[in-house]
Amino acid sequence: MNAMLQEFRQALRGTLAQPGHSALIVGVLALGLSCVIFMLIVIGSLVMRPLPFPDAERLLHIGLDNGSRINRLDPIRPGDVLSLRRHLDGVADVSAFEGATVNLSDLGRPERFDGAIVSGNFFRVLGVAPILGRDFNDADERPGAA
Repeated sequence: MNAMLQEFRQALRGTLAQPGHSALIVGVLALGLSCVIFMLIVIGSLVMRPLPFPDAERLLHIGLDNGSRINRLDPIRPGDVLSLRRHLDGVADVSAFEGATVNLSDLGRPERFDGAIVSGNFFRVLGVAPILGRDFNDADERPGAA
């Protein structure tokens, strides 16, 4: 214990002997700490916020892991989604979605937009309503439905 106390006194004497050096050390530590705190605040507010759906903690994302891509799941085939709906006990409902791009044109050059192909119960599972238009229904899932 004496050796540690002696080391502390010697460090304190050295610090007081060079106040400019001490101020630089304190400034660098304060700058580094403020950068870390700032990054934690940004990550916490952008990445770790909950999903904007009612009961978001009850939502699951299920997909197929083909092992070739990190943190990326391949979509499940439509027939498998129907099988999951029938056989998963303890699950309120199963909905499907797959990211897609669509081309839209209005008497001019077509524009490409990001979108998704979703099952008829997609909005009901999320507990939200579409901003425009109507909700999907089961008839929309039949082949040839428009």
